[in-house]
Amino acid sequence: MRHTARRLKQLFVYAAVVVVVVWALFPVWWVGTSSIRPQYEIVQTPLHYLPQTVTTRSYGQAFEDPAFVRALKNTIAVAGLTTVLAVGTGACAAYAFARFTFWGKRPLFLAIFLLRMVPAFTLAIPLFVTLRAYGLIDTILALVLTHTILVLPVCILIMRTFFEGLPVAFEEAAMVDGATRFQSMTRVVLPLSAPALVVAAVLSMITSWNDYLFGLLFTLSRARTLMVAIADVEGAFYVDYPLIVARGMIGLVPPVVAALLFQRYLVRGLTGGAMTQ
Repeated sequence: MRHTARRLKQLFVYAAVVVVVVWALFPVWWVGTSSIRPQYEIVQTPLHYLPQTVTTRSYGQAFEDPAFVRALKNTIAVAGLTTVLAVGTGACAAYAFARFTFWGKRPLFLAIFLLRMVPAFTLAIPLFVTLRAYGLIDTILALVLTHTILVLPVCILIMRTFFEGLPVAFEEAAMVDGATRFQSMTRVVLPLSAPALVVAAVLSMITSWNDYLFGLLFTLSRARTLMVAIADVEGAFYVDYPLIVARGMIGLVPPVVAALLFQRYLVRGLTGGAMTQ
């Protein structure tokens, strides 16, 4: 009787997992299949869940559009520069919080942490006024700076937690051998903290890549990003659904690939602060 109850419990758990997985992956599957359907199959009734006709016309149209290609290049540039800037400055700040004692350390760290809790749209108006005053509207630099503001608190929090879990003896041994504080950080701490750096880099890249609000508000045409370009397909009297979802799939691939490639490092980095002691 007890064995039967255990089997029923396992069966219920497996069924619940299957339902959750299907629920989570169905939108992605639907977008992917819609991107290779013709327009009439998406709007016809009754709806077919499997494509009756497969075509890659929408992907060809997407890459033939110069504005979309430029937006894709802009997004790659913004996400890459944001990642480098956020991880670089975040590592230095996190190391200072983890290793040094200075006046106002706790209030300053709390202020940085609370900054991440502020909704992005509340920063939009002051950031817009500041960027316009310095002539940075519709530039790559404007997006890099604003995206760094969004992701830097998370980078500092992740790397500070990891740095605090590393034994100070490693750095002391390096400095006994003649290394400076900066050399001990770059040659000892950062290599040992590779999982935390990867987590910060991946989260920074995904956050910057998926940004829509700042890309819409702070750009006009030259620095337009991918998330904004996806919505530019919609017309007044006609909506090309296959082209929209094809652009969406193109924008979906890089973050998913980055998460899958660095999955092992993500798990180690997110738990590293608790596991390194």
